Amino acid sequence: LIQNRGRVEFSLYFLVQKCYQFGEKITRGKFVFCEKFSNMAWKIVLGLFATLLSIAAAQDGRIRFCSSIRFAAECEQMDRGNSQVECIRVQDSIECAQRMLNNTADFGIFSPESVLQIGALAWDGMTVVKELRHLDRADNVVDYESVVIVRNDHLNGLEGLRGAKFCHPGLFYDRSQRWSERFLKHFERTVVPVDCEHDGVSPAEIEASAMSRYFSAACRPGAWSNNPDEDARLKELYPNLCELCNSDSNSCDYARDGSGSENSHAEALRCLVRGGTAAYVALEVVQDLFNGELKEHVDSFHYLCPNGTLQSISFNEQPCVWLRQPWRVIVSSDPMAVQLPQLMNDWFNTGRSEPWKDAIKSIITSESSVIHRPQSLQRLRDYVRTIREIPIDFNFCSTRSTWCTTSADEYEKCRVISAGGLTSGILPTIECRSPRSNAVACLNDISTNGSDFMGIDSNYGFLARQVYNLSAAMYAETESNKYSSVVILVRANATFNGLESLRNAKACFPEYGGIAKVTFLTAAVNQNIFPNNNCNYSVLLGEFFGSSCVPGARDPLHDPAGHTPDNMCSLCRHNVAPLRPIVDEDASVAKRSVPSEDDGEVKPAEDGEEAPEDAPEDEEVAPAADEEETPVEDEPEEEEALPEETEEEKIARRNRLNQIAGNCNADTTNRYFGNQGALRCLAEVGDVAILELQYLRQHAHELFLNPNDFRIMCKNGSLAAYTGFNVDPGCVMTTIVDGEIVVRRNSTRRDGIINALTSLDLYFQNQPDFKMYNIFAGVKHLLFKDSTIGLVPANATDVSSSVQNYIDLFDSIEVCQRGSALTISISNFLLVVLAFITIVRLR
Repeated sequence: LIQNRGRVEFSLYFLVQKCYQFGEKITRGKFVFCEKFSNMAWKIVLGLFATLLSIAAAQDGRIRFCSSIRFAAECEQMDRGNSQVECIRVQDSIECAQRMLNNTADFGIFSPESVLQIGALAWDGMTVVKELRHLDRADNVVDYESVVIVRNDHLNGLEGLRGAKFCHPGLFYDRSQRWSERFLKHFERTVVPVDCEHDGVSPAEIEASAMSRYFSAACRPGAWSNNPDEDARLKELYPNLCELCNSDSNSCDYARDGSGSENSHAEALRCLVRGGTAAYVALEVVQDLFNGELKEHVDSFHYLCPNGTLQSISFNEQPCVWLRQPWRVIVSSDPMAVQLPQLMNDWFNTGRSEPWKDAIKSIITSESSVIHRPQSLQRLRDYVRTIREIPIDFNFCSTRSTWCTTSADEYEKCRVISAGGLTSGILPTIECRSPRSNAVACLNDISTNGSDFMGIDSNYGFLARQVYNLSAAMYAETESNKYSSVVILVRANATFNGLESLRNAKACFPEYGGIAKVTFLTAAVNQNIFPNNNCNYSVLLGEFFGSSCVPGARDPLHDPAGHTPDNMCSLCRHNVAPLRPIVDEDASVAKRSVPSEDDGEVKPAEDGEEAPEDAPEDEEVAPAADEEETPVEDEPEEEEALPEETEEEKIARRNRLNQIAGNCNADTTNRYFGNQGALRCLAEVGDVAILELQYLRQHAHELFLNPNDFRIMCKNGSLAAYTGFNVDPGCVMTTIVDGEIVVRRNSTRRDGIINALTSLDLYFQNQPDFKMYNIFAGVKHLLFKDSTIGLVPANATDVSSSVQNYIDLFDSIEVCQRGSALTISISNFLLVVLAFITIVRLR
């Protein structure tokens, strides 16, 4: 009962409050909870109840408040004196909500958009306890409202808008404008019919085309699409939507007269007065301008209501509105919902001033806010519904795009992003694919139309293009100190000189198709070591190097053609692991968070399949270099912890070992998988490793290796003057970004995906509602690498050098692929022509 005290109090409080508000008798079985008392009696009861709760809360310890790094100084003050509040550092509102749900935080401040986002996620267990209204508009029930203004002679309600001259405040996609895309487009999405008959058209074009047909002229400034190329194209296609704009630069915008009035809603009203017939604007601006600058025109216009009726502007204090936005609010966990309001009253309105009280008040009132008590305590979703509807996901003209995920955590993070896009009004809407087993399975899923896009580590760029015929929609811009640099690493006493001298060397790569392999291939092609017209890179690599380890080389998802030479796996080894219990043959070797549909699992060797020549039979596996051997006891019966193997178990174990003999799997069962594995491979059996520089020092430390036992070969072929991993940036093979967003090549959803992700980036970066590139639920690198700071469209002309390096890395491969495809097409065409000529001659 003590552990659940908060929830019991919360339920009792609602019960008592219900009696107070409605004066009714509430029974549960044979128990009567309350009778109709006088208002004064119930006020006394509620006051005593709140006081008891306040005392109980004080006995429990400090109240935990979600705070961002922005308020670090105030949080220091909250540690002073006999403080009742402590700061819990969170990166965004979503983390605060998660913490309240798992009982590691008690309350926080939420923006209207974050409240809507959490409402769309249907996360229960939180209650709105206070509103934070602006000091100048403290009597307003909501933050802002939208209205439609038409001329006095308007007829036929909403249908009469067809052919109107429409003035819009502009589509400016960032939080500094306060209006989200859902708010900005609410009117047009309500009244303008769209044509969904055209396949392969993006949502932005569907909407622009519909607007152009519906309105005779308009001024609709801003970005119609956040894909710059698409935005420019749409404005050329539908110029009538810019016809009412009066900018001197002939852009689709309003003129700025330098008077200091830069309010785009005011400009839309002036557009209406100049000759427009309908405008969609903020109610506050209408009231200000028609009581001031445009007062002489007030009788020429009316409010148009959502039901099609008209209302006068003059002397109308409560006009019909189209959409309302709630205030910022203080949200608490349900168990704290009863105590917190009374505690806050005590902090701010009673007793002497203390540093911690001043600090918490400073945070809460930081945006010229005054604290307002709502009429009643309501759970978050119920509170939102009293002001506006929580949007429901729908597949707009079948344009919904599916994001492929690889774990339960990725799936949940995708849901949060999708909900943010839904409540912000971003199209296309995003659907989250149930988790695949790994990134390569996702690449396969996209190529077979199971999903539409995903964010990948740059290590998978080659596989995405070469194996799965995908291409980049966007590149990840990376923090400058977290770029990926690829180097050639050799032993300290090596005498290699240039790439050609590496021929027949024993090579170690982190993974088949990874960025290290691509970097080496590109360098070899550029130096004419490999011919630029031969796209069979696996064969070229196998012929160049001797015995090697390229994890994933035998995996049909990494190399569906199966052309990889055997020597690409001959150095690989299986990791040290207990020989029993036997791993189920159908279990995936990849690490998973939850069971997932797996359409790309590498299957074990079938009975009768020939194992590689170096496959171990019943050999004992040698321990790792950094592991101690387990002493063997003299008496075998004490050594055996498990019963003796049956013959069937022995066969199953041999099959398992044969599958991973010279273990070429691209997972942790392979001793030499990944960047750390490639370094270990070089230390134990290799001559050269091509791998990423970024974490080499950390890997060496974890493997108990001395960095001075290695030396980097620079891209000009010379060996670094000093041993170790510290080299000049000019020495590395290339420096690139960490990741990209990939889609099917020539996908018709590309423009929509670019627009949606760019819009999400713009919305989320301006307020701490959700940092979509950061860690999520304590897990790193979900959907994006944590080093990502933004996304740039693949067709952008102004990109960073690291993005350009990544693009250049694949140029020769892309050219080779296109050339091969063209050669095949020409050959097929010539065969058809030759067959036709033969048939004609035979006749």
